[in-house]
Amino acid sequence: MSKHIGSSFDDFLKEEDIYEEVTTAALERLRLQQESNNKGRMKVHWVEDPQARSLLPPHPERPFEDVETQCIKLSLTKLDLVWARDIFSYIDRDGQSHGAMKPWKLETLKEGVADEAELPMPTIYTNTGDPADFQFAQGRHRTALARDLGETHAMFTVRTDQVEIFLAAFG
Repeated sequence: MSKHIGSSFDDFLKEEDIYEEVTTAALERLRLQQESNNKGRMKVHWVEDPQARSLLPPHPERPFEDVETQCIKLSLTKLDLVWARDIFSYIDRDGQSHGAMKPWKLETLKEGVADEAELPMPTIYTNTGDPADFQFAQGRHRTALARDLGETHAMFTVRTDQVEIFLAAFG
């Protein structure tokens, strides 16, 4: 029977006087693997689009007032699950969209950005107050690009009166 049954692997390594050596090697391998995983991965920096305000429909109770907007960080995973139900605006991972049929647009966007891209924030809204009915005023291709590049969150411009709706659903 082994004297190491019930002891930890760390204890075993320490008894063999190789704990420091193995730990250092393992941490170095982890660092190299993380570097490799991030190599070639674009980092998106979202910037506010000065035109976003003009693209959004006005508040139904204040149709003649200027639209106030706010920038919020939302989960692309949660947003994508809802967006996928919209067969007309959804862009799948192959760049296909049944509504616009412009797979080249996503590919062109991918080719046009460097390792670090500064992109205008997508602008979304809902006419019904239900986040499941959200629509893009602009930026669906940028949203698909960020999703496809493995980004977990993105910045979006929304009407100020809809911030809580979107944060509750996709925050």
